Amino acid sequence: YGTAEIINQYTEETMKCPHLQKWVVSVCKADADPYVPSNFQLHEYCRTKRHNKCPLYSKDMVKVREFSNTVQT
Repeated sequence: YGTAEIINQYTEETMKCPHLQKWVVSVCKADADPYVPSNFQLHEYCRTKRHNKCPLYSKDMVKVREFSNTVQT
């Protein structure tokens, strides 16, 4: 085997399916269970300064305030 043949064989053995895409999944922890936001939610809320408009963010903030009020009394 020459260098070209070895590289060619290695490449063929290690190549992934051309349909495989590398994904990075964002997970929201504002609710009790992990939640995967939709693309719309990611672009509209999660990745912007408008995150406080997100329904889950708002729901979580209500829980935080209620907990704070309980602890203070």
